[in-house]
Amino acid sequence: MLRSVNHKTLWLVRHAKSSWDSDVISDHDRPLNKRGLSDAPLMGSRLARIKTSPQLMICSSATRAQTTASLIAKEIGYNCDRLEIDSRIYGAGLKGMVEIIQHLDGALDQIMLIGHNPDMTDTINWLSNSHIDNCPTCSIAKLQVATDSWSDFIQGAAELIRFDYPKKPFNLIEDQ
Repeated sequence: MLRSVNHKTLWLVRHAKSSWDSDVISDHDRPLNKRGLSDAPLMGSRLARIKTSPQLMICSSATRAQTTASLIAKEIGYNCDRLEIDSRIYGAGLKGMVEIIQHLDGALDQIMLIGHNPDMTDTINWLSNSHIDNCPTCSIAKLQVATDSWSDFIQGAAELIRFDYPKKPFNLIEDQ
């Protein structure tokens, strides 16, 4: 009897455009600016159109990441009360991001992480051997590995299924 191959799907989201209007607000506490407040729902609606339904959304503790996550969650029908905040994502670096990913709950098959650059660009490129120069604000990458374990998200193991960002024309069937 053939055993079906499971897949783990990881969505990596860079927070939407943030405001630099204040010199007194710390980097961690910067809010989204007007463009960010419109880009996050736009990207959420694109995710809804391709029927994205992560079992868990985890975001950085930074204000701009939490706001981005909440706006996307509303668009895809994810309960914002279930949004998990992980302070390790803020400033994690590639090594920290990979460690977070490799220790995700194995019972879950589809997870979305919302964080920052350059960590998102570096993580996408490292996991999938891609050559993305820079993840624009509010960009979203869908990575997939044929596995039962998040620990199999190692260098070059993932396939980059979708890479989208607000200024890119939307393609409904890009990954189908």
